[in-house]
Amino acid sequence: MKKLTVITIIALMGMVSQSRAQHADHAMSHEMQHGFVLAVDDNFASHLVANGHHSRQAEIMGRLTIDDPQEMKIYQERKKVSAGSSYFLFQAQSLDLPSLKDGQVMTGHIVESKIGDYEPKNIIVKKATYKIEKILLNIPNPFFIE
Repeated sequence: MKKLTVITIIALMGMVSQSRAQHADHAMSHEMQHGFVLAVDDNFASHLVANGHHSRQAEIMGRLTIDDPQEMKIYQERKKVSAGSSYFLFQAQSLDLPSLKDGQVMTGHIVESKIGDYEPKNIIVKKATYKIEKILLNIPNPFFIE
């Protein structure tokens, strides 16, 4: 009987620890890097969906700005040269995706990746901003709900 009680207590402790770990994840700040795939005209961007903290679907319209003329030129040239073979990802820094609002300005860098791949170190623009004019969608993606 004692053995059964010890095993039960150990099992309960494990469940409590697991529950605390799961809730600790949710208690953490949601501010982190989030990637938005830029449309050809840069006025539309779609949140890169993957499991984990990227499991929210967000579609936004707005204005991309690259202040450095040299970086802007490189970005425009890369878009022309790689049309159809690459995609461009605006990686917003310190962003709380669930609280995204119209008028919000995101800052981050832009990465170029080959279609079907993800190359996070291939930064072609070090500093860009994206002013959100309209949020079209900002919901949890049902395919990643736990």
